[in-house]
Formats: sequence, C-alpha cells, structure tokens
Amino acid sequence: MSGETRESPGRQAATAIIPLIVWLTVDTVWGSLAGLLAGSGVVLLLALHAYLAYRRFDRGLLLDLLLMSAISLPDIPGAIPLPAGLVSPGVELFCAALMLPVFFNRLPRTVTAGLEIPQAIKPLLARVMQAAAILLVLHALLLFGAWASAVEPAGILPSNLPGAIPGTREQWHAVLESASGPLFWILPGLLAAGWIIRTRRRLRTPDPDDASEWLAVVDTRGEEIARARRGLLHTRPDLLQHVVHLVIRDPSNESILLQKRRADRAAAPGLWDTAAAGHVRAGETAQAALVREAREELGITLAGKERWVGAYILRDRQESEYTDLWLLEESGPFRPDRSEMDALVWHTADQIARLADQETITRGALQDIELVNRKA
Repeated sequence: MSGETRESPGRQAATAIIPLIVWLTVDTVWGSLAGLLAGSGVVLLLALHAYLAYRRFDRGLLLDLLLMSAISLPDIPGAIPLPAGLVSPGVELFCAALMLPVFFNRLPRTVTAGLEIPQAIKPLLARVMQAAAILLVLHALLLFGAWASAVEPAGILPSNLPGAIPGTREQWHAVLESASGPLFWILPGLLAAGWIIRTRRRLRTPDPDDASEWLAVVDTRGEEIARARRGLLHTRPDLLQHVVHLVIRDPSNESILLQKRRADRAAAPGLWDTAAAGHVRAGETAQAALVREAREELGITLAGKERWVGAYILRDRQESEYTDLWLLEESGPFRPDRSEMDALVWHTADQIARLADQETITRGALQDIELVNRKA
C-alpha cells in the first residue's frame, strides 16, 4: 500500500525458509532426531522474535513445526507408538489434513509463508494441492488395507472382510500392496511435472493476454492508458496504478470493518487496513475488480448495495495509486481469507483514532474513512 514502510520480499522469503533449511541440513548430517530438534529450535526462536517485536504469534510457524514433526518422527525409533504398518498411512493422513484449507479457497500457511505467490498461479496451486490431498488419503487407505490384510484376523479384522476370507487373504494383500506401491505415484508425478514446466514457462514468458499478471495504468481521471507488470508498478511512482477499496460500515452503530494485514506481507506488514482492497487488472473495470476482491478477501457477493463514494490519488517515493472507493452498509457475516489477512475486526471511531496515533493503520485506510465520513 502507498505511504507505508516496505520490507524486502527477499528478506521475507529468506526468513520463511530458515527453519526448513536448518531442519534439512541437520537431518542430512546428524539424523532425524537432531534435525527435528534444530528445526524446532529455530521455529521457537522466530516465534519469540515475532512476539517480542509485534506482540503476535504466527500460526504458520506452528504448521511448520507440525509438518517437520510429521516427516521426521516416523524415522525416530519409538517416537510414534503405532504398529510399523500404520505409521506411513498416519503421516499421509496428517499431511492431507494440513491441506484441508485449499478446499475452502484458502492456501495453507506453511514454510512458504512470506514468499510472494503470483496471483495468476494461486488457483492452479490450490487445485494441485486439492489433488495431492485426495491422493494422500487414497494412498493412506490402500496402505492401511495392505497392512490389515497381512494381520491375523483374530481380534483385528471382522470375519466378513475380503482379506479375512480363507484362500483370498494372500491375493487381497498382494493387490493392495501392488496398488499402493511406486506405480500409484507415477501418473500424478507426471502431471505435476507437466504443471511445473507449464507454470515456469508462463512466468518466464510475458503474456500480454494474461490479465491477472498485468495491471491497469491510468491517467488522473482513472482512464486506462496502458498496462504494466505488477512488479514494475511497485517501483515506478511516475506510473499511476488503478486500485479499488471497499469500506464496510455497520449500519447499526457506524463502526468500520478493518482487516489486519499479515506480518509477512511485503507492504504494510501487520497494519490495519480497509476491509477489502486490490488492483484493477488490465482490461478490467473497477466495478468488476471490486466484486472480485470482495469475493476473494471477504467471501461475500456484492449485490448492488454498495455505492461509489469517490476517487483520490495517493503517491509516495515508490508507487502511485488512483483509488476508486466504495461504501457498503453491511453487518455480515463475512468469511475472511486467512491467507490474505490475520484478522477482521469492527472498530469504532475512537479506536481508529488510537490506531492513527499509534501509526498502526495504513494511510490509505485513513484516507478512505475520511472520504466516507465527508460524503456521508
């Protein structure tokens, strides 16, 4: 956002992968137990730093710790009190559970937190993670079936299971063991490799028809005059990028809904901001961009109750924005995208004034609220 202190995306990315690098390095040299202890120590140090610096805890670090534990613990003798045949399916089910947010249009916050994921590949990434979660569950069930069919039926398997029928146990076990072997992953692996190659080509080769990667450049009247890459606009204050903001006000008490930006964001990390905001893509209307951002960030469908308040230009040394502002009188409910924000909270006028005094709210949000109050 304009007018706020920025943190280098490279630094954010480096911070995000430090636990993973430490964990993998120590695990390779000294074994799984040492790797898990080292990785956990780094996670705890980063969590302590985040608490002392921002008085907050990043749930992504907890997911990092759980992920490292799920992969390392099965290699530590006696660490998991399960029969050997149940460890692998248990770990796969746990990893699939970590991916559950993608089925609700949320990218899980794992060791990639802090990395800038291009908006254009987010839907593809979500679909791949959904497929991976389903495959992990299916593979875990096959592994469990192979283990169960190799166990004596007394006290373990019901007598009516195919694996418990005399004369068929060996065949059933052989089928399940073969189905859950390396062949299970060949086709998904080929599909994933093709997706990665295709995505890398898209990112390397500029595509003028890919509107999600290109943003609108406008004049001082908000008319589109050109298009430019997102990264370029964040370094060229002479180019006026087009953004939309949606202020949401509770009609019963006139409190304002604000989102708290994630602390790993490159722009305005950890600051309070307008409920929904985003860029207008090249060739897209401001109204269409507003509808899209409201759906993606708040989980709501605008039905024409929002009204246009006005427009303004905000500049700083890094970038310039032409902002179209809308107001929605609504009390909810909302379904915030946790991959975009840390919190979504109603604020009174006094609370917003305190945020301004503490400099924990963006310039854009203050400008939005001032314009809304002026036009009310």
